[in-house]
Amino acid sequence: MAEAAIQGQAGDHGQSAQAVYHQRTRMRWSKRQRHDIFQWLREHSEGIVNKMESNDQQNRQRAWRAAALTWLRRQGLITLSQNQKTVTPFPSSKVS
Repeated sequence: MAEAAIQGQAGDHGQSAQAVYHQRTRMRWSKRQRHDIFQWLREHSEGIVNKMESNDQQNRQRAWRAAALTWLRRQGLITLSQNQKTVTPFPSSKVS
């Protein structure tokens, strides 16, 4: 049943999410562009790490993911939206 819901939202004519994914035009960057992107990601993630209290591996990984997310959003390759549901381990009466 979950797959049917995905198919209905994924594309026209009841296509699966996988079919829609494979039909899209693949983006290509030149070697120079990939180098520039990597350089931007590295510099941006280093800036994030420098603002953190500790420079451990976990924080470096978090910073890299944050930098990648920022780059993808700025390029218009992804959009983020907040789910309207509140997810919490606490009863709703305790959350204000």
